[in-house]
Amino acid sequence: MTGPTGIGEIGMIIRPRENSNLTLEGGLQGYTGVRRGISGGIRLGLEF
Repeated sequence: MTGPTGIGEIGMIIRPRENSNLTLEGGLQGYTGVRRGISGGIRLGLEF
């Protein structure tokens, strides 16, 4: 692959309560240049 490519990313983490062991994470990525498009994901986490 040749040429410039730019990537931007934004995300957030949500925790229902301050001392909760449950988290919900979401994120989006955008690509421009040689490759163009978007991708995203959601993750549910449980810490113990």
